[in-house]
Amino acid sequence: MVSIRRMAAPPVFTPAGYGLLSVAEPADDTDLHWRNGVQFEPAHCGPALNMASVCVTGGAEKDPLDDAVPIRGADPFTVYAWLDCSPIGWTPQQWRDMTVEALRNNEPAAVEAVFWTGAVAGATIYPHLAADTAVNETGVGPAVNLQTAASVIVTGAVDIVEAVGALEGAMAGCYGGTPTLHMTRETAAHADQYGLLRRQGAQLTTLLGSKVAAGLGYPGTAPDGTDPADGVAWMYATGAVKYWRSPVETTGRSPAEWIGRATNDQVLIAERTYVIGWDCCHFAIPVALGGAITGTAGEPT
Repeated sequence: MVSIRRMAAPPVFTPAGYGLLSVAEPADDTDLHWRNGVQFEPAHCGPALNMASVCVTGGAEKDPLDDAVPIRGADPFTVYAWLDCSPIGWTPQQWRDMTVEALRNNEPAAVEAVFWTGAVAGATIYPHLAADTAVNETGVGPAVNLQTAASVIVTGAVDIVEAVGALEGAMAGCYGGTPTLHMTRETAAHADQYGLLRRQGAQLTTLLGSKVAAGLGYPGTAPDGTDPADGVAWMYATGAVKYWRSPVETTGRSPAEWIGRATNDQVLIAERTYVIGWDCCHFAIPVALGGAITGTAGEPT
């Protein structure tokens, strides 16, 4: 049946800002072997040591910072989009453009969900934020740390001011660089209410300059992967985050290769591969969300 309604342009899509990719460093890596995953030597995390400066013959013996340089690893994963529809009424280029647009509009949230939970179909991706167990890969060469266990600063939920302060304090004792705080969008609203966030171009930061990722796909779950109690969300802090990302790729070179023979529907898929890792430290803290007035979450009192 032919519709009498006129085909019109949809509302303009505006990408959500201030997510993970706004604060992570994009890799400039022309060697495509990164698609197998990466390993890297992080910037040294440990503190500098000290001793008295005395004028004596021979001086004092200095101890090394570590026993070995750590190696970090990160797994690849792919996000994709597929519009399941009849091919009638669209040109091949229109269909390809719509599928690519569907991926680009929704991939940040999908990437953030994997980065927080590690969950993909049939596998677990390392590293991810909500983790309470370290994972090391051993074999030929030095061991590669794929996953660190989040160090929980306090077990009982605290207010957003204390949570941000505790994470920044923990990172100060562990990491000499600029930390990255990871929080849900809901948590970010509470942080803003108390003046904890600053906008710096396309990024959110704290007063001290720590980068803040308020991800659409961040679920706020605990390090053991469980959902928190009502009115509670978890926050995490890491060192600098870096990501490797492929161009958007589509399956099939021609419309004839896009057709699902069983149903005659389009099966064109747009996809992109990511690898994401972070530097050094990994902390977690639960945050009580109750609005500006202390009370039960979701209620005005």
